[in-house]
Amino acid sequence: MTDYDFEGRAYLSYPDRLVILAFGKHVGTALPDVPTHYLKWMLDQDFPKDLGTAVAEELKARGEM
Repeated sequence: MTDYDFEGRAYLSYPDRLVILAFGKHVGTALPDVPTHYLKWMLDQDFPKDLGTAVAEELKARGEM
């Protein structure tokens, strides 16, 4: 994906293009630094599709999916 639509729930940092959360207790945290249990919780919530995809990709990279 090159264009993300996180609907204000996250943003991309540049130049590293890390997804940074913009809500909740992990606000300002890059997905690689968010605890696995929180990412799994996010998958069960009604977040924007692109954010869900980014979370799933992070969990796959961790071997959790």
